[in-house]
Amino acid sequence: MKYTEEIIINSTIETVIKAFDNEENLFKWMTELKSLDLVKGPAGEPGAKSKMVMVISGRNTEMMETVLSKNLPDDYTALYEMPKIQNIISNKFSELQDGRTLYRVETEFKFEQFILKVISSLFPSIFKKQTQKNLRDFKKFVETL
Repeated sequence: MKYTEEIIINSTIETVIKAFDNEENLFKWMTELKSLDLVKGPAGEPGAKSKMVMVISGRNTEMMETVLSKNLPDDYTALYEMPKIQNIISNKFSELQDGRTLYRVETEFKFEQFILKVISSLFPSIFKKQTQKNLRDFKKFVETL
């Protein structure tokens, strides 16, 4: 399953990237994130691996994040792995003519279990709503800096 979501942030691209590229800020806007522990490499750089614990549907869920590419503001792509689920997220930022910033997230889920494939095809809005929430939360965080 693939989809793209985007939001306009009322802030300069420099401010947005500075906020996005600071790992400490994750806990300020990503309310589901409970812990983030670097396992390998320099944090936030290609090849880096981190163990994340997130609350999803009321349960603690562990996942591994692997940074695949970082060329901000054009691209920050990471792979998130959980048992039987892979999720690749590409974050892209564009400066708008009026000084605001367009934040676009391209997401691809790969499911190993048939039931997860069925759920994602019947109810893609479940996944999209979470992405939209994260975008809104990040926007709110940046706009209050």
